[in-house]
Amino acid sequence: MVMSSFAFDRMPNGQSTLRHEIAHTCGLPHVDSYGYDMTTSHSVMAYNTRHQTKGFRDSATPPELIPEDLRAISLAHRVFPMFRFVAKRDLPAGYELFPRVVTLGAMEIPGHPNYGPVFTTPTGELNGSKVTNLNRREILPSVGPGVTYQQQFMWASGEQSSGRIILDLDFPGEISLTRLLIHSEHSGK
Repeated sequence: MVMSSFAFDRMPNGQSTLRHEIAHTCGLPHVDSYGYDMTTSHSVMAYNTRHQTKGFRDSATPPELIPEDLRAISLAHRVFPMFRFVAKRDLPAGYELFPRVVTLGAMEIPGHPNYGPVFTTPTGELNGSKVTNLNRREILPSVGPGVTYQQQFMWASGEQSSGRIILDLDFPGEISLTRLLIHSEHSGK
């Protein structure tokens, strides 16, 4: 990143904007993803004018990482390998944590390749589901009771005589995977 020193120490909000954008690079979405007001939230991921810096002077009310931010950061293992979200420690008494994790999805930048994986399958899609739902980047809470199939969030494969389901992930460039997590369930159970 290249940033003008003039912009950093003379333009309003330079440091607060940088702080917010660095948090995006760690995967944090805006607080409205959790239903919070962008203008009043205390999160670094809001646009609360009370958090704005002036030159090198911080705001009298600097932003903070709210519990949803801490939970999301705990998933960035390559950035913060030792940090774990612990509800007993990270949730203030009486705090209602948003029920699902929302991650910052891949961004499309004109003139640049799409960096997110492309999901395809030769084994079909059933019940109105789509294999592309696997790239929604949302982890939904367990729900119930009973069957609570939600086609807009899931992929149900077609039946195969071999019993094998095939999911192809095509990355637009060479990557190094540190791990691969697969969550397979039905109806939030």
